Amino acid sequence: MSEQMEPTETPTPPPAVEEAVEPAAVQDVIEGEIVKLENSTANVINAEQVELNQGGASQIKATEVKINQGGAGMIQAESVYIEEGGVGLVRAEEVTVNQGMVNTIFTDEATLKESQVVALLAGEVEGSSIRTVLLIAGEVDGPVETTMDTRQAILAGLFFGIATGVVLLIGQFLKRKS
Repeated sequence: MSEQMEPTETPTPPPAVEEAVEPAAVQDVIEGEIVKLENSTANVINAEQVELNQGGASQIKATEVKINQGGAGMIQAESVYIEEGGVGLVRAEEVTVNQGMVNTIFTDEATLKESQVVALLAGEVEGSSIRTVLLIAGEVDGPVETTMDTRQAILAGLFFGIATGVVLLIGQFLKRKS
C-alpha cells in the first residue's frame, strides 16, 4: 500500500517586501514598501521602511530607517535609528543614534547615546556621552562635549564673513592700483 504525499509550499515574503540577503551583493536601485538588506549594499533605496543589518546604501529615502552595524551616505526620512553604524548626512524629524557616528544631522529631535556627530542642528537634543564639533540646538538635555556651540558658531561665522570681506576689499584696492 502506498501513501500519497501532498507537496508542501515554502512560505514566501509578501510581494511588498524587497529582500537582499546575498553577501556582497550590490544592487543599483531598490524600491518597495519594506526593504530589508543584510550583508548587502545598494546605491539607492526608496521605501516606506528600510532595515539595514551589516549592510550599506549610498542614498535612502524612506519614512522609517533602521541601521544596525551598517552605513549610509545620505538618509532622508521621518524617523531614523542607528545602532553601531555610520552615516554621512541625515535629514529627519526624529533621529536616534546609539554608539554610532554621523557627519551631519538636521532634525527636530535628536537622541544620542555614546555617539559622535560632526555637525548637529536640532530643535531638541537629548542623550548621554555626546561628542560633537558643531552644535546648534534650541534645547539640550544631557552632557555634550562640543568644540563649538551656537554662540561660538555665530561668532565664527561673523569673523570669517568680516575676514572674507576685508580680503576682497584689499584685492579690489590692489587691482585698481595696477
